[in-house]
Amino acid sequence: MYCTAVTAQGDLRLLACVIALSLILGAIAAAGAQRLIGDRRAVLLSAAVLCAGALARSLAAGFAAFTAGAFVNGAGMGLALMVVPAYAAELRKLCPPPRPGGGDDDAGGGGVPGEGKTKVPLDPGSNYTFDLSYYRHVLATGGLFQSDGSLLHDPVTRGYVEKVANASSPDEYYADFAAAMVRMGRTDVLVGDLGEIRPTCGIFVD
Repeated sequence: MYCTAVTAQGDLRLLACVIALSLILGAIAAAGAQRLIGDRRAVLLSAAVLCAGALARSLAAGFAAFTAGAFVNGAGMGLALMVVPAYAAELRKLCPPPRPGGGDDDAGGGGVPGEGKTKVPLDPGSNYTFDLSYYRHVLATGGLFQSDGSLLHDPVTRGYVEKVANASSPDEYYADFAAAMVRMGRTDVLVGDLGEIRPTCGIFVD
């Protein structure tokens, strides 16, 4: 009984040391991950490592396997502790919250116009140019909106995004865009009770 208790205490000390070491290594690895893949993907990586560690610990058949899972878990935790605050700060810079008691002038709040409603470009770096930059941005980062990222979830649309993003010339995309505009122009006009005419569309679209 005494030997078992001593062994258990030794195992706990070893496990604590492993977790502490993995936390430090994860925090050190965070700097490299942020430089190589950016804050957003580093956050996703930390979540994936945490999930992998939790899965490994739950499936562990012995102390050695459990310790290995705890090491992975600790590394993911150290990574997350560094990259999540950095990514949160980056998001706060893009979309600062309105000041207390403020608000937009058009909402009657008497605050700074536009405060809390920072505009974020759909195509960073090429927002006013008709080129292939949007598809390259979606392929690299998933885009700004969920609808942009969903293009990568379907094999057909993902294939097109990859083709356009890796194209050396925009000529094929220009031809596809022109053909799409022609097809859209052939859409039948709704008449009578089939459609709805809005005299002011701006009140429905922010």
